[in-house]
Amino acid sequence: MERLRREPRVELGGERIRSFQDRRAGNVLLYDLEDGGRVAVRPSGTEPKIKLYLEVVEPYDTLENAETRAAARLVAVERDLLAASGLA
Repeated sequence: MERLRREPRVELGGERIRSFQDRRAGNVLLYDLEDGGRVAVRPSGTEPKIKLYLEVVEPYDTLENAETRAAARLVAVERDLLAASGLA
């Protein structure tokens, strides 16, 4: 968490970050992405791990295509966060 605070990101998964909030009192980092996606990062309250809550927005042409693109974006966002936090 401290590394993510010290080294702010400008994008996640190839999408620019529109806004960032550090809710230090609640121990949560919140990212709003340009395309409407959202990310929350917080430590587990019971285990030594970080929890990631990811939401991406994809335009709909067919359900299969949108799901495929969304899955790829979720992996890219997760990879960026893990690398930035020193966990990957």
